[in-house]
Amino acid sequence: MDIETMLTELLAPEGGRLALEARDPARGLARRWQVEVREDLFGWTTLSWNWGKIGTPGQGKQRSFAGRDEGLCCKNREA
Repeated sequence: MDIETMLTELLAPEGGRLALEARDPARGLARRWQVEVREDLFGWTTLSWNWGKIGTPGQGKQRSFAGRDEGLCCKNREA
């Protein structure tokens, strides 16, 4: 699956999640990344992304948009 297909599924009207992990014990590497798009109880579209070492709380950010179109504009600006 290519990146464009994954992003299209992630931004589908029902929302979606993309989770990635990188592990390399020889280098002591154990990282995770997750991006999730969903609609909250008030009808706003939320974009959440988290990252960090596997097994730790890590870090994260969340942004909310009144509509899905606003979120798509944000994705295009931050790319």
